[in-house]
Amino acid sequence: MRDEPNSANGKHTSPPPPEATSHYTGEAASLLIAAREQNKLLDLPDSLKLQSLKDGYEIQDKIIQNINMKQKGWKVAITSDELMKIAGLQEPVSGPLFEQWVYPEPHTVSHGAPTLYGFEFEFAFKMAKDMPPRERPYNRKDVLAAVDSLHLAIELVGTCYTQGPVKSGVSQFAADHGGNNGFVYEPAIPNWRNIDLSKVTVTGYFDNKEIGQNFGSNVMGDPVNSLIWLANHLPKIGYNLKVGEWVTTGAVVGPIPANLPVKVRGDFGTLGCVYVNFEG
Repeated sequence: MRDEPNSANGKHTSPPPPEATSHYTGEAASLLIAAREQNKLLDLPDSLKLQSLKDGYEIQDKIIQNINMKQKGWKVAITSDELMKIAGLQEPVSGPLFEQWVYPEPHTVSHGAPTLYGFEFEFAFKMAKDMPPRERPYNRKDVLAAVDSLHLAIELVGTCYTQGPVKSGVSQFAADHGGNNGFVYEPAIPNWRNIDLSKVTVTGYFDNKEIGQNFGSNVMGDPVNSLIWLANHLPKIGYNLKVGEWVTTGAVVGPIPANLPVKVRGDFGTLGCVYVNFEG
């Protein structure tokens, strides 16, 4: 998922001027919106290959502002040390969740991005308060005070790129909703504030066959750390967490590619299970 330098015949090229960057990020956003709406694959032309993660977030912003869907929250991606190393990053990537792709469990899904890559098994929070930009960074106490509820979740991961979410590069991945293709959540977990999420064992199943297992600590040491990161990251790209929004914190298990159709189950031990059926 690491971005490659823009080059011709092996030589690095200079980045375009700001006005050119704005133009091509606008074009790329329009192409991605059309691809999502028409459920078709997209291979961005060379003139629209992204220069940086900053470009990816600029396109993401244009999509949020112009797509015919209401934003319902955020996802945090690339939250494990292994995935960050593969991507060549020092921190995660954020992406929007849209209302039309947020589903209560159990749910059967039959549509989404043309390239459904697979599934991730995650913890998700629903916000009780706004977290506006401020000079002092938000800490654990701050974010927990702003949370309404905790949920078990499965994220459907996919993009509109012919290369899929991995080979397309980090900037392209960020631009296309951070790879979000859907989000399925369980009812709220009671008394969750007394649970150490880092120690929860999560197991994923496809058609009742185990496909992966890990601890909550796979997500930045603790899924709450992912929420802290997001609260401090969003103001840097012009947004902030708001009451009623969802935050899915990153893969405890996954992303795991799947052959469709498939019945997916995430087993979170004593906390319960979350299910989704994908018809393909």
